[in-house]
Amino acid sequence: QVFEKLENLIAIFKINNFNDSYIRFFLDAVLEFSLTKENNISLFIEWWEEKKDKKSIIAPAGIDAVRIMTIHKSKGLEFPVVIYPFATDKLRNTKESLWVDTDIHEIPELKSSLITNNSSLSETIFAPLYDLERDKSLLDLLNVLYVVMTRPSERLYVLSKMPEKDFAKAESVTDFFVSYLKFTELWNENTSQYNFGKKIPRDKHSEEVIDNKGIQLHSYNIKPRNQTILLKTKANEIWDTENPLRNSEWGNIIHHALSKIVNSENVESTIEDLFKSGIITAKQADELKKNIFEIISDPLLSRYFRKDCVLKTEAEILLKDGTVLRPDRVIIDGGKAVVIDYKTGGIKEYHEDQIREYAEILEEMGYAETEKILVYTDLKKIICVA
Repeated sequence: QVFEKLENLIAIFKINNFNDSYIRFFLDAVLEFSLTKENNISLFIEWWEEKKDKKSIIAPAGIDAVRIMTIHKSKGLEFPVVIYPFATDKLRNTKESLWVDTDIHEIPELKSSLITNNSSLSETIFAPLYDLERDKSLLDLLNVLYVVMTRPSERLYVLSKMPEKDFAKAESVTDFFVSYLKFTELWNENTSQYNFGKKIPRDKHSEEVIDNKGIQLHSYNIKPRNQTILLKTKANEIWDTENPLRNSEWGNIIHHALSKIVNSENVESTIEDLFKSGIITAKQADELKKNIFEIISDPLLSRYFRKDCVLKTEAEILLKDGTVLRPDRVIIDGGKAVVIDYKTGGIKEYHEDQIREYAEILEEMGYAETEKILVYTDLKKIICVA
């Protein structure tokens, strides 16, 4: 698995002996992928290439740290101090091209046209449309500037640059600042720093003290997988915890595996999942694989474990009275339905009654023909029910 391989690499290169936030957050990202995606390295690399620019270390509120974010992500938030670097954004067209209605006498068939949106339009009949798009771009730039200038509650530091040339109309954030300074008669070409308001030192003693010490990790402890505890997360499905002596443990394991198998091609991957989940040991996995192939290779069953079968495993059938039936495996073949039910322990008369009930319900659902098969996992016996 990707997460386990990453832990092994961390141990090999001995980078787990110190507290590194980047390693811990990367491990969290890998674990997130492992829990939600198909667990292989190639898919992880693709996922990481897509997500890496959006991932960041999230610092808990109240700690002595700087939060770096885009202006868009800061919307609706408030901070005591904000630093606005790179305050030099320029006016950009909201659209690269414009669709326009044309009235060209030389080409009367041309009713509309796609033209490039640039300053050359200002000297054409499309000047009003160009001006409208420029106004939209200006409004977008002003909205961004408004957001960033209204985030701080105490101090705002803006880092811009001197204008490259004189301008008649403001077309960048820098131009807006210079225009304001000229309007207030504060502009001086030889001055590079302007201060507004009164700087009041913060009273640290009056602030609420937030204890963020918590648990400090000084190292990330990694042990070989064969020395770790495996959790039997599916124990209640495999063993009858209410009456443990009633069913065979091994029969239940086979039953559980069969319920997860789609066709003969995914037997090994199903058994591997059971092993990784801690349900079976490596030795049991080999034995289980042998038992499963013995069952599904039987002439009565093999054709129902082909890849081209239309399959329903443990699908629920809701009856009119609210009763829910759950046959282990149903194969649909045109107008025919085949019901397969797995049983542990010995043969009981009610087993046939139960599978006949499944078949009757399927016939009521429109399947003219049904076939009924009971598979006894402990006895390795297969019975076709009339």
